[in-house]
Amino acid sequence: MLRAPELYETDPNWLSAYASSDLILLVDDDPEHLLLFSTVLENAGYEVLTASNARDGLRLLKTEPISCVISDIMMPETSGVDFVKEARSSSKLRLIPIILLTSGREDLEFASLALGADMFCLKKDARRLLPAQVDFLLG
Repeated sequence: MLRAPELYETDPNWLSAYASSDLILLVDDDPEHLLLFSTVLENAGYEVLTASNARDGLRLLKTEPISCVISDIMMPETSGVDFVKEARSSSKLRLIPIILLTSGREDLEFASLALGADMFCLKKDARRLLPAQVDFLLG
């Protein structure tokens, strides 16, 4: 399988090949949430890559065939909001769906969507909602 940089160089229709896998990138600085949400998504049939910070998440997003990103908003160093801005600024990545997670700041939902996230989910609801949200975005 071609990796993302090779796809950019060899296939003008790279996005369809890039988005045809069901590989989910989960970015969260909390190891317990990474384990919980990756297990939920794997049980729903998805393959999951995890990153414990936005910098590593962006590196994976640029090098792996990611179909959808789920990222925490509140992380040290680089926030989920900055992660979305960076992904949306790239012509190669801007169409990959992004779901932003938060522990309790419902007021961030509209700001997240305005910045380019496709969906928003409270962590307390994520076990129940994330598989359906990913299904919807990839459907």
